[in-house]
Order: sequence, then C-alpha cells, then structure tokens
Amino acid sequence: MLSLLLVVFSTLQYSFAVLLHQYSLADLWQRRVLNAVHLFPTHTSTVYPTFAGVSSGTGSTRVHMTVDDVKEFIDRIKDTEITSICCYGYLGQFFYVVNTGAASEDEVKVFLNLTMNDLETVAEEMLMRQMKPGHICRGGDGLFQAVWRGSKLGLRHFVVQEGAIHTVFRQDEIQGRHGYYPTTLQVYREKNQTTALMVWEKGYGVKYRIQTGFNLMEMEAEMLNEQTKPFQIASLSGFYYVIWHSDEFSWVRRSIPRTALYESTSVNSTILDLAVEKQMRSFEIPSFSFCIYKGGKGLLAVSYGYSDIRAETEVRPTCWHNYRIASISKTITAMGIAELINRRLLSLDMRVFGNKGILSSIDVSRSHPWLRAITIRNLLEHSSGGWQNTEKIEFNRAPQSKNLNESALLQHYIESYKPKFQPGTRYLYSNIGYIILGKIIAQVSYYSPDNANPYTYWTPSKLNAAAGWVMSAKEVARLFMLLEKRKHNWYQLLVLPSTANRNYGRGVQLGNDGSLYHFGSLAGSEGIGYTKGDLQLSILTNFRGREQGQQTSWMHRLCQMLAENIITL
Repeated sequence: MLSLLLVVFSTLQYSFAVLLHQYSLADLWQRRVLNAVHLFPTHTSTVYPTFAGVSSGTGSTRVHMTVDDVKEFIDRIKDTEITSICCYGYLGQFFYVVNTGAASEDEVKVFLNLTMNDLETVAEEMLMRQMKPGHICRGGDGLFQAVWRGSKLGLRHFVVQEGAIHTVFRQDEIQGRHGYYPTTLQVYREKNQTTALMVWEKGYGVKYRIQTGFNLMEMEAEMLNEQTKPFQIASLSGFYYVIWHSDEFSWVRRSIPRTALYESTSVNSTILDLAVEKQMRSFEIPSFSFCIYKGGKGLLAVSYGYSDIRAETEVRPTCWHNYRIASISKTITAMGIAELINRRLLSLDMRVFGNKGILSSIDVSRSHPWLRAITIRNLLEHSSGGWQNTEKIEFNRAPQSKNLNESALLQHYIESYKPKFQPGTRYLYSNIGYIILGKIIAQVSYYSPDNANPYTYWTPSKLNAAAGWVMSAKEVARLFMLLEKRKHNWYQLLVLPSTANRNYGRGVQLGNDGSLYHFGSLAGSEGIGYTKGDLQLSILTNFRGREQGQQTSWMHRLCQMLAENIITL
C-alpha cells in the first residue's frame, strides 16, 4: 500500500512539474531563459516578483527584459515568434516577460505600453488588416502589451470585452454557448473594482474551462483526468485563473454527417456530396446547409456537419438550425423598399436628408452638402458616394462612438464621414447605406427590420437592414423564389441594372447568365441566395476564411454548376 501511494505521489509530482509552474525572480536570476514553458507575472510583489506558468512544448520564456531589450529582441528574432509579452514591476522599475513559440506563417505584430484608448485604436487598425489579438496583457504599470496575429488560413471571429469581473464572466457563459472560447484573460483592480479583460475566439470544437483557486498544485490535480491542457494563467492577490483548452476539432479521421429533409432523384447528390466534403475537409468547415427548389417544389434540403462541434450536434436542414445570412439581408431590405414604392409611400428619387428628406430629423447641417442630394435610388444602388464598406465604418467602436445608441451612432457617422464622389455617379458598396434604408422602412411603415444576431466586436454593432438577419437555407431559397416570381412586376425595379454598376441592380447582384443572387459574408458566416429561371438555390455556412468572400466564390460556382445540370434535366 505504501509503495502504491509513493507511485501515485511521484506521478502527481511529475504532472505538476510538466503542466503548471511557479517561480520567483530569484529562481530565474541566473538563467533568465527557460525552454518548454510560458510564464506570466503574478504582480504579488514589486520587491520579490513571482511568476506562474504553463508548459509549452515548443515554446520558451525570457524574463527581466527592459523595453530596449524587448525591442531589440523583436528586431532580431528568427525561427520563433512572440506569443505574449507582459510587464511587471521590480524595485521601482518595469521589466518584461516575453514568451515565444515555434515559427509559423502568421504575420505577428507587437505593441508595447498602450493605454486602453490606444488598445482600441490598435484593435480597429488590426481588424482592417484581418488580424486578431493573440494575447493582451495588462502590466503592473497599468498599460497594455499586445500581440496581434494574421493567418493565411483565415480570420476567425473574435470578441473583446473589459468590465467588472462578474459581468465579463457572465458574458463568458454566453460566448461559450455560442461556440467561442477564451484566448486571453487579464484580471486587475481598476476604479475600486476587480476588472477583467477577456478575448474570445470563434471555436471549432475547442472545449475549455476557466479554473480558479489559490493553489496551483491542487488545481492541476483536479484536472488530471480531463482532456485539456493549460493555456494561460492570470492572477490577482494570489488568486489564480487558469484557462484550459482541449485540442481543436478536425475532420481528419472523421466522417462528415449528412442529413436530408427531402431529396429528389433529379439531383445528382453524389457530385454535390463530393464537392461539399472536399471543401469542408480543405478548410475545416463546421457545416453547410443547402436548399434547392425547381418549379416551386423542393428538390433537395440537405445539411452537412455540426451546428455545435463541441457537442457534435448534427446540423439539420430545418428552421431549428439557422445561420446569419449577412449581406443577403440587403435583398430583404430592398424588397421592403420596393413594397413601399409600389404602395406609393416612397419613390426611387426621393431625397433622404435635408428639410424635404424622408429622414429630415437627422441633422446634416455640419455634413458635406452632397449628403442632401442622396436619394433612395443611390442607397439601393450603392451609389451614395460615402461610407465605403472597406472602411468598416459600421464596425468602428472608437471611444467617442462606442457608447452611442443606434440613432446617435448614425448621426455621428453622418457628421464624421464625407462622400468620396457626387451621389449617383459611381458604385461604392456600403453597409451604412442599407442601415439608412432600414431606418426609412421603420419610419414610413412603423416596422423595424429585425436585427436578430449582429456582428459583435468591442460592443454590439448595429447592422440591422445591412447584414443582421438569421434564416435557414430553406427560407433563403423561398425568398429568392418570391423575387423570381415577381421580378417582372412588383420587384422589377430591383432587377434592372443600375447606371453605376451593370452587375448590380438594387439590392440584387445580376449574373451575366440571367441569374439573380446575393452574397453574404461576415466573420463566422457566409452564404448565397441564387435564382435562375424556375430554379432557386441557397447555401449557408457557419465559417468564413481570412478574406471576405472566400467561401462565397466557391458557392457561386457550385450554384452555377448545379443550375446547369438541373435545368437541363
């Protein structure tokens, strides 16, 4: 019995040595560099600094570096890359812990000594560059050190939140249910309260736990039988917060589940199955949902993969499994405007702003005079001249605008952003233009377009009529069936080419082959609604690659191939 206890104790000691670590500065004074571990300062003392760490097989840590040491290290680093940087105090001076990992093809940007306002500004800049926060650390001096990463494999949707710790942890429960997992956690005192900053990333089957306690050895012993590994440690006043992650989901050595609601023999499902499986395995896509109608009858409703990878919940082609349809929402908004025009409540050439505009309550006195010339036609055709989509104005949560409500935020953007050219002369894709159309619908019809699941960045963004709808593939296909049915009368004004772009009507993209369609692409989702003659298709997924539209170009080609094969039957 004694020998068995010794074996168990020896195993625990080995496990503790491998996974969770504790060091004082005195322990590290001579060597300053440790391999196979990542350390984080505990901020328990500025006289006797201590560090807590997690094992990292290919990583290393460097301690007690000055800011000049860090900058020099960044300039000369090779064969490895920085994963995190944290600052700690020692005898009235500040030093840094730098953690590194194996080099990848990711682009890595490091930022030192940022205020919160600086951090939010950097976040906006990095989002424009399709980069995500790899790690954010709040130092003993109250400033932030941040590492941003950009991957060729794709930008995953992420959320950043700072606030009272109980508020942030409640948000963690919500994010976890929506398939996100924490990649950064910082806990500190701010304004006489315990504050947390957390970053969540869209998960692909990653199971996680944020474990809390005073004793790291006991905490690790509790996790011995879990299929997770420690990822990061934060601490405050001797109390630890350890993030544990499981391995990420992969389709390697797994079969992709397929569920069909109905399936006609006129559809060559084998060709579709092979094309979808190849795409899902190539990009590790969690799921796809398809729906095909011909002549008003359902030919195919089929889904592949999981709606929830962690729970391995098979996605089904029903209204119970919906997707964010992103900019396909613009077609819905345009159809709503067409309804009001056909009822003679609006006209295409009505002015939007100014004393005689539909939204006369919006103050444009401090805005560019061209704003007063914008018409409903310009908004529908993306020819308003302002609010270019590549500027990501609608996602801007800068300090001066992040606490504004929807109306005040729109007022801020109208005042802050100037048109690039005279309205009606050129095409410039804009989400803001369709948000304005949504406000017009709400004002004229007393109906507010649904904003079921907006893109969330620092705080919720109000996309509304531009990209906010959530639907099933079947609903999207039926929407385009309605568009096709009424394109020669009720919705004719939507399908005529605009003078600004012959391949875009008003809320509808126009194919050279006579097809009508619209793409949707937001972080975490992409889709297409498509119609050609009496054939309607929709494809939705809960994945988006690094570049906007990475999956929609493949979807469009697949729609064209399926349309050609099915129409000729």
